[in-house]
Amino acid sequence: MSPASPAVPPRRALVTGASRGLGLEFVRQLLARGDHVIATCRRPEAASGLAALASAYPDRLRVLALAVDDERSRATLPAALRDAEAAGDRVG
Repeated sequence: MSPASPAVPPRRALVTGASRGLGLEFVRQLLARGDHVIATCRRPEAASGLAALASAYPDRLRVLALAVDDERSRATLPAALRDAEAAGDRVG
């Protein structure tokens, strides 16, 4: 019998391109293991998979609009992360 492994504290993650495909799966996997996630995508209002996860994990998932190929959009990310941290969604 192997000794029980120590509990791993929840981690914090930022996932870009989280509305579908690998990004959405990364979000699912991170949430399933107890982590806190800030998920970004171009159009959160059209991201039904993220909306479902946000309903299931309201205390651990925050969804933000971000287009990584748009300089103005990227410029908003630091303030959004500070706001998330102030709200208790610490990302690191």
